[in-house]
Amino acid sequence: MELRLAQEILTVFLAGLFWTGLFGMLSVWVFYPLALWLAARFARPAAALGSPAKTVTILIAAHNEEHNIIGRLDNIYAVGSADFQFSVLIAIDHSSDWTEPLIREYCAAHPERKIGFFNSEGRGKAAAHNQAMSRIDSDLVLFTDADTIFEPGFIDVIGHVFDDKNVGFCSGELSWRDRNTPHGASSFPVYWRFELFLRRLESRLGICAVGTGACCAMRPELFVPLHATSDTDCSTPLDVVQQGYACTVEPRARAVDFVADTVAGEFRARVRMTSKNLKNTLSSWHWRKSARALPFETLGLVLHKLGRWMTPFLAFAVLAGGLGLGALGDAAAFVTMTSLAGAAVSLAALAGFLMPQVPVLGALGSFAMANAAFAVGAILVLLRKVPSQFGKAQ
Repeated sequence: MELRLAQEILTVFLAGLFWTGLFGMLSVWVFYPLALWLAARFARPAAALGSPAKTVTILIAAHNEEHNIIGRLDNIYAVGSADFQFSVLIAIDHSSDWTEPLIREYCAAHPERKIGFFNSEGRGKAAAHNQAMSRIDSDLVLFTDADTIFEPGFIDVIGHVFDDKNVGFCSGELSWRDRNTPHGASSFPVYWRFELFLRRLESRLGICAVGTGACCAMRPELFVPLHATSDTDCSTPLDVVQQGYACTVEPRARAVDFVADTVAGEFRARVRMTSKNLKNTLSSWHWRKSARALPFETLGLVLHKLGRWMTPFLAFAVLAGGLGLGALGDAAAFVTMTSLAGAAVSLAALAGFLMPQVPVLGALGSFAMANAAFAVGAILVLLRKVPSQFGKAQ
């Protein structure tokens, strides 16, 4: 009798594990995107015109960027701006290479260009941004990285988004390339394109609360000082939305960044981004208050961000629950087929990781690596091991 009772309890537990995981994954990857797409078809966003911005400060936080900084400055001034007066401010975060001497030489060679720089007192990107923001008195600040590339028109396009007085934060759209084949896409953009699809829909519906740190702009007066492990792509959009301003995405403001040169480097970069984003989403959003005042934005954060990072754990729940029920002989045909399909996809993803040049398998492998990074990043948050220093993808 006791053995039978224990088996029944285990069966209920495994069934709950399976169905919770499956419903969670469907909600994150199917139901939520479909609901956004349907709602966005009927959305009619209206701009509230105010006083256009006139000045922009382009802020770069740089740590050991001797190989990128000159090319970055050349790119900014090659793109230029027809509608805004802009300047560049570089916050140097304890660089031990030739970053600062190269900047000094560049400024001396181009005295007509408005470029300022200083050495950050604190350590880490957040500290560099906090100190830099106290030096900015322009209408807008545009955050970017030393290895990002703006495409033509970027500054003007993103700057004019703020003609709408309700907009407090705006991200451009970042595309990813391989450094060794700069005009060819890597497998990473397959995942990233889905992310951009969600952001565009959320922006159109006015519930966007996410950003891209390498190419985003904001009204400086809305900036809230960053914690050591936070960044402008994870905390700042949440701070802006909770102050009553809109966070948007502008697809016409395009920029380029590069994936890491090695799989290990790309994995470390994704782990770092996941851990910082997850920690600061949990800590920067006032969940109880915002669930009432900003219900759709809160739902978006749960399904778009938190649910995404929990995907590897949800997938494990589906596999463990389904295979466990199968071992007990209590699995229905649907549960068995779903578990076997999940196992087959996992094997295909492993093959794609080993053979990334195969198109479909390569995309599955990249997706699997992203989810592995999600899992490790989430564990780092639980262990309170979120990095605060600059991380270079090598």
